[in-house]
Amino acid sequence: MAKPNLKPGIYENVKGKLFAYKGDGSDVHPYFNVHVHLPDGSDDWWCEQGNEIASARRVDSDEVKERIERLSQGRQTEKVSQLLKFLKQPFTQSFMKHLFIARHGNCIEYPDYSLSESGREQADELGKRIKEISGDSSVYIVASLARRAKQTAEIIAGNLDYPLEDIENLLYLWDGADVTSSGLPHEDQQGTFYLNPSREKALQIIKDRREKADSLIVVCHRDPVGILAQEVLEKELGKKIEGGGDFMNVSYGRAIHFDLEQKTYQEIP
Repeated sequence: MAKPNLKPGIYENVKGKLFAYKGDGSDVHPYFNVHVHLPDGSDDWWCEQGNEIASARRVDSDEVKERIERLSQGRQTEKVSQLLKFLKQPFTQSFMKHLFIARHGNCIEYPDYSLSESGREQADELGKRIKEISGDSSVYIVASLARRAKQTAEIIAGNLDYPLEDIENLLYLWDGADVTSSGLPHEDQQGTFYLNPSREKALQIIKDRREKADSLIVVCHRDPVGILAQEVLEKELGKKIEGGGDFMNVSYGRAIHFDLEQKTYQEIP
């Protein structure tokens, strides 16, 4: 039986053997023989372990960590220490291969912050570049509820043959003075990045959607782009740029592309 395209992560076969798959095209590699009871309803996968084809299930890394700590009864043996260290690696939680954090195209402030003609051209060029990178892989798009971000996301989606109705528009990603003149109720305005900026809450948007597709596209505004890019660079790639570097100055209609398999990043298009 052929091995399918597995997501990166930690798996357990029917014998209770844990093994890890990095999602890099390599075989599934056995790790530590620690028995873990999985909850009902876990996803079934076929995994290759040496010459054996065994039914296996993907295990959430947080659950593995909790169970390993309990089974070890607090004893920090070398195997337990190595496994807990292994669980902290980003690929054990990362299922998307590409992440695009984009700033909306140039817009006309009055009357309604719609994209200008140049802004539409910027969004179209960005969409074509994202298509070149993502190819025919699966895509998921999430965008700020602001008109300029929604329009940018729709143009990008058009280049990817992505249904416009599947774009997820989020109030929290909205950042800009137009929040207060948008007509939104006061309590809704408080639910935006503009009036309630939070690194953790912004990053959670990505974390909650990392299993949606091979490529995740987030379309928002200058400050959220910069902050999200800083967080991803540090937490996924293990790198840090003091002061945010150029991330805080991404131009209209451009994006930071993170290749989470190659551990690289670039500004596009």
